[in-house]
Amino acid sequence: MFDFNLSMIQLAMIWSFAGLVCLIPLLTISKKTKFLIVPIVFVAIYLSFVTNLGFIGKPYYAKPEKFVYKYHTVDKVDDQTYITLWAIVKGKDSLYRFPYTKDNEDTLNKAKERGKSGTPQIGEFLKNNKKQKEQKGLNPDPGGDLKMYDFPHQKLYPK
Repeated sequence: MFDFNLSMIQLAMIWSFAGLVCLIPLLTISKKTKFLIVPIVFVAIYLSFVTNLGFIGKPYYAKPEKFVYKYHTVDKVDDQTYITLWAIVKGKDSLYRFPYTKDNEDTLNKAKERGKSGTPQIGEFLKNNKKQKEQKGLNPDPGGDLKMYDFPHQKLYPK
């Protein structure tokens, strides 16, 4: 069945109200009433976008420290390539977007394949030692390296 929540009910009410308001010009002759309809419809559209943003959410532009992997994609946003990661962090579904690296994509692709075979994957971004990277002449990545491993069923759910 359908999973209705407050956001869906709010959206339905906003669009029902906007639809009824749009019918008013058909029923009235006054031009003032017709011109009043336009701002009311724009306000209804704005409220629906705000409600939708809270309902659907938006990605965090960050890297989660520790997470359970669900899915990922590689996207181009404003001429820059990002990895968008859908993960469970602290028991809550979250969407993260961070700059693309080939190593991170390869690691996430392996996690996707392992997940398809039925083995849930846990990942974490380890913090790098910036001084070591700077001494080697490398650009330090503030997010750290991505490590993925199988979900430890025996540790979390002992017999």
